Amino acid sequence: MAGLRTGFLSAILVLLLQPLAAADNPSTIPLPRGVDTIVIPPDSPVRFTSMGKHGLASFNGRFVLSGTYYYGDNEFNDGPEVYLTLYFVPDPQLAARLPYFKIRGRPHVIFITNSGDFVKAVIPKETLAKLAKKGSPHATGKVSIWADGFKTRIECDAPDYMAHFISVYKPATQLVAAYKPNVGC
Repeated sequence: MAGLRTGFLSAILVLLLQPLAAADNPSTIPLPRGVDTIVIPPDSPVRFTSMGKHGLASFNGRFVLSGTYYYGDNEFNDGPEVYLTLYFVPDPQLAARLPYFKIRGRPHVIFITNSGDFVKAVIPKETLAKLAKKGSPHATGKVSIWADGFKTRIECDAPDYMAHFISVYKPATQLVAAYKPNVGC
């Protein structure tokens, strides 16, 4: 009887510890044609929902996105007009918790899909007026925002990460930089 009880308790213990062991292991989603694999850390604030056309992976979950933003003329724009672009560089602690590509790496830049809403909520009008002139520096600052709609794909053979701005979580510290960010593919 004691052997039966020990075996039963061992089986229950194994069943109870399985979720804990799984919590330490990331989930993976292989991309079509073996291009790469998406890794989802166990403590990620987002959950995989679907794989769309052209390898666009979508995730559900609202999260605080903190980091440094850069807003100004696109670094690849050598034309006469200003093409304002928003780049968001996430804090390393957050980037470590977001889905990433096994070969191509973690998010270094996250594009805000509704950048106009972000700009209106975060950057003062006086600063925006300065950015409208060709050759102006980028506006930059540290900010924390609520975001959702996290998506990722490979474009130009590089990882592409996106999120949807919801609202400001912690207001930005503002400054106007004398340089442009080094991002792009």
